[in-house]
Amino acid sequence: ALPIYYKDGWRILTGQTDVQEYLSRPHPGYPAPYFPAAQYINKHTPKSAHILVIGECRSYYIQRKIVVSSVYDNNPIVEWTKMSNTPEDLLANLHKQHITHILINSSESIRLQRGYNIFYWSKSEFTIFNNFYNNYLTDIYHYKYLHLFKINYGKLRNK
Repeated sequence: ALPIYYKDGWRILTGQTDVQEYLSRPHPGYPAPYFPAAQYINKHTPKSAHILVIGECRSYYIQRKIVVSSVYDNNPIVEWTKMSNTPEDLLANLHKQHITHILINSSESIRLQRGYNIFYWSKSEFTIFNNFYNNYLTDIYHYKYLHLFKINYGKLRNK
């Protein structure tokens, strides 16, 4: 019973906190919560949005189409970057997958990279991703370590 006590879930049952507050703060076994971004996505993105989740394995509360992977899966952004020779190729690859937004949990990305090497790209592949990131993404939501980006397909040649 002791581990359950430290996770604070009992505070919801006793009325000391509500579910939204509980899901918005870290607990043992629940680091770097994504819930605030999920709330923003659900309220402020079109129902047709298709979200690529990077550096985060949890997605239950996101009410949009999503692409998410566990630490044991191939990472979709790494795989699409590997298929790309330029940032524009990566943009085209994401367009083919109908991805409209990218959610990055930077805190969880660091933790998962250290433990599971989720970003297993080469230096040249990272350069392609970094140039894509700098040229084709607009940060539309930022809360602590959470970033939601809209992909700028207006710059895509041969749409």
